[in-house]
Amino acid sequence: MFCPNCGYSEMKTTSLARTRTRIHMCPLCGYSETR
Repeated sequence: MFCPNCGYSEMKTTSLARTRTRIHMCPLCGYSETR
Protein backbone atom coordinates (compact mmCIF):
# COMPACT_ATOMS: atom_id res chain seq x y z
CA MET A 1 0.00 0.00 0.00
CA PHE A 2 1.59 3.22 -1.18
CA CYS A 3 0.95 6.56 0.44
CA PRO A 4 -0.79 8.82 -2.10
CA ASN A 5 0.67 11.85 -0.36
CA CYS A 6 4.41 11.10 -0.25
CA GLY A 7 4.74 7.74 -2.04
CA TYR A 8 6.07 5.84 0.96
CA SER A 9 5.49 2.11 0.52
CA GLU A 10 5.17 0.92 4.11
CA MET A 11 1.87 2.34 5.24
CA LYS A 12 0.63 0.87 8.49
CA THR A 13 -2.79 -0.73 8.51
CA THR A 14 -4.99 -0.78 11.57
CA SER A 15 -8.14 -2.88 11.48
CA LEU A 16 -11.09 -2.01 13.65
CA ALA A 17 -12.94 -5.24 14.33
CA ARG A 18 -16.15 -3.59 15.49
CA THR A 19 -16.80 -1.49 12.44
CA ARG A 20 -14.73 -3.53 9.98
CA THR A 21 -12.95 -0.39 8.90
CA ARG A 22 -9.31 -0.21 8.01
CA ILE A 23 -7.23 2.83 8.74
CA HIS A 24 -4.11 3.24 6.63
CA MET A 25 -1.52 5.55 8.10
CA CYS A 26 1.81 6.75 6.75
CA PRO A 27 4.53 7.04 9.42
CA LEU A 28 6.51 9.47 7.26
CA CYS A 29 4.09 12.27 6.43
CA GLY A 30 1.22 11.45 8.78
CA TYR A 31 -1.31 10.91 6.02
CA SER A 32 -4.20 8.66 6.98
CA GLU A 33 -7.17 7.29 5.12
CA THR A 34 -10.11 5.16 6.11
CA ARG A 35 -11.54 2.38 3.98
